[in-house]
Amino acid sequence: MIDSVCKTRLYSIWAGMKQRCYNEKHIQYKNYGGRGISVCDDWRNNFYAFSEWALSNGYQDPNENDARGAALSIDRIDNDKGYSPENCQWISLSANAKKTKHPAPCKGFVGMTMRMPHKLTEFLDGEANKKGISRNSLIVSVCSDYLRRR
Repeated sequence: MIDSVCKTRLYSIWAGMKQRCYNEKHIQYKNYGGRGISVCDDWRNNFYAFSEWALSNGYQDPNENDARGAALSIDRIDNDKGYSPENCQWISLSANAKKTKHPAPCKGFVGMTMRMPHKLTEFLDGEANKKGISRNSLIVSVCSDYLRRR
């Protein structure tokens, strides 16, 4: 039972939220925990409390959404406040990406554009959906991580 819960998209969103806020080695820590963004105690310590809130407030797995299969992303209404029931909502990944403050392009990737084969696009979209982020955020994350390790 616990193992199957850990493999859900909702669990990945919850775990990712905590990683961004508390793991100083996480690529996005500087934009979350480094700015004082935190997860409320009820959610930080209890996946089931987060899950109950999520399901009561419009979260659905992508396969249960509309015909386009649009995935939802957790959104902090006030980006200067933390993750809590009072400050969070579910919105589409594309709407959330529009709200995101994008950092300067990665060094070595300035102005880079890519045309990707359809299968690669599908794969990246699937991986991004699992993490609750946009495809572009996933690509930037992977590129930044690669450059840091060089």
